[in-house]
Amino acid sequence: MALAGADLVHTHHLRSLPSRLAAVSARLRGQPAVVTDHGLQGGDWAGLLPRLFARFLAVSAYSAGELGAPPARTTIIYGGADPARFVPDPAAGRDGVLFVGRLTPHKGVDRLIAALPPGARLRIAGSEGHDPDPPERDYPLLLRRLAAGRAVDFLGPVPDRDLPALYRRAAVLALPSVQRTCYGRAIRVSELLGLVVLEAMASGTPVVCSRLGGLPEIVRHGVTGFLVEPGDVDELRERLAEVVRDRALAARLGRNARELVLERFTWRACAERCLAAYAELRGRAGDAGGGRAADNRRPIHGRSRARIGASARPVAGRFLCAAEQDGWRKQVPHLLALRPQIVEIGEVRRDLQRQARHDRDAVALQPRDLGRVIGEQAHLPHPEVTQHRGGVAVVPHVLRQAQEMIRLDRIVALVLDRVGTDLIGQADAASLLTEVEQNTPALFL
Repeated sequence: MALAGADLVHTHHLRSLPSRLAAVSARLRGQPAVVTDHGLQGGDWAGLLPRLFARFLAVSAYSAGELGAPPARTTIIYGGADPARFVPDPAAGRDGVLFVGRLTPHKGVDRLIAALPPGARLRIAGSEGHDPDPPERDYPLLLRRLAAGRAVDFLGPVPDRDLPALYRRAAVLALPSVQRTCYGRAIRVSELLGLVVLEAMASGTPVVCSRLGGLPEIVRHGVTGFLVEPGDVDELRERLAEVVRDRALAARLGRNARELVLERFTWRACAERCLAAYAELRGRAGDAGGGRAADNRRPIHGRSRARIGASARPVAGRFLCAAEQDGWRKQVPHLLALRPQIVEIGEVRRDLQRQARHDRDAVALQPRDLGRVIGEQAHLPHPEVTQHRGGVAVVPHVLRQAQEMIRLDRIVALVLDRVGTDLIGQADAASLLTEVEQNTPALFL
């Protein structure tokens, strides 16, 4: 089985069910487990869950702080962009402001429309339908009302293959995320990193974004773009106008932005930081090129060209990478290039939300019933549950999986209770591990 042959297990989303199970299994096998979190909320088994992970590989210092990751066990790996795919085109003309992201209130697109400088065009690329409840549910309609009479184009969800061209043609990328939405709702955690920012920077496109979350760790004010106070429409308009109006400034910011990505924020560099952490945990840092791992919880600053982490030489060992986050799936090919024996598990089942809408066998449940069936510890991924005929629709096999999760969670809780108090013996560990694996075939293929 995949877990059985791994020297180390790397999961994504600390509180997701696959991470919980992988961490328990790894502990019972004596394998170190590491985790990269992307903001999924949920319980932590009364503080026991974080204790199962030997290292937290955080996407930003801000993310590590929000997670409460122990500094001594935390390494900042950041994310990345593919500089061969996202590359400037000197022959292409640049024009207007670009936004790429979900059309949900905390992204602050309403402020962006209000801040659009005179004579500038705004292109909005992003999907709708992420907020099931009013008033947030009507946010896309609000945006269209605000855009009436303005030079605003709603492009809808843009395929990945078309994104590079959008970045190349934009004069500036805007990411005006807010701490309080237009509906008055406070946002506790926003923009753990900002991959669209890195993709734009790799494309030689300057960025104007809010000074919040992990964004100040990757955008250098006045060097690769500008940081503005969240929700400040006047400051946002002023900075956008400055970049759109001054082509020489935009070109300089764009060159600096791409240079910074090439130095520090490629997916290959991210993979190297991961491998350096793996090697350090296995006590073979020398195999990773003799360099030391990234400084704990230290954001990247300064203009040094030195890489964070070790060199690109292969790391001895067999590692398991559970890439459950779609954006972070881009990291896997780079990990594979550096270490061919890395195995990817945790495939994200796509289009389940679409299936649930059209599957004749979909089961319609009221929200109160869903909570009873799934249980608060199950934490089903969002795409598997969707609004349906006034209730919640769950594809039948997902419903069966949810029921398995409830039973399995009791087993995991028992394992954690024993592991957490160090009272579990080898025989009990083997027995419990077998029981866990038999109840979760999809996670241990």
